[in-house]
Amino acid sequence: METIRTLPLLFKILVDGKPCHGGNGEYPPIGEWTERVKPSCCGSGYHLTSDPLKWWVPLSTLWLAESDGAINGDGQDKAAFERVRLIEQITWDWPYLCMFPRLRAFLAASARSKDTKADITRAELSGANLSGADLSYANLSGADLSGAHRPINPPTGYLVDQCGYLIKEVTNDIPKS
Repeated sequence: METIRTLPLLFKILVDGKPCHGGNGEYPPIGEWTERVKPSCCGSGYHLTSDPLKWWVPLSTLWLAESDGAINGDGQDKAAFERVRLIEQITWDWPYLCMFPRLRAFLAASARSKDTKADITRAELSGANLSGADLSYANLSGADLSGAHRPINPPTGYLVDQCGYLIKEVTNDIPKS
């Protein structure tokens, strides 16, 4: 009996074709495998993620990738692999984009980091769960975030107002003289 293996959706984030969270690995052209290395998450190997929005940085591009060989993961959304290959760049024309609001948010943030006037209305992020994403440098003005997940436990220095919006906490501490 033949075994059919399903492949998880794994992504690579690059800036100018290079890793953007450390590392110095080179990526060959689309479809070609990297050299084999011993993987150690956050140490060595080719790192991929199942949640690229969590790892977004300005000017980044997003790639669908495939892994092969040994794997060493962080127990969450990232792992190092023995070898990988880039399958295709995720762009606004990717046929499955309608199913992935967090990828649309990634593309919108990257578009705005390259051009502050970029049209990101097609990101359609209403109802998207953007928790865990560091978008502090993303200009998402004009994006429809209605219904987007709002944190129950806001990060330090922030509050959730009566409408559920995240606002920066203001202190009225008066310096003592």
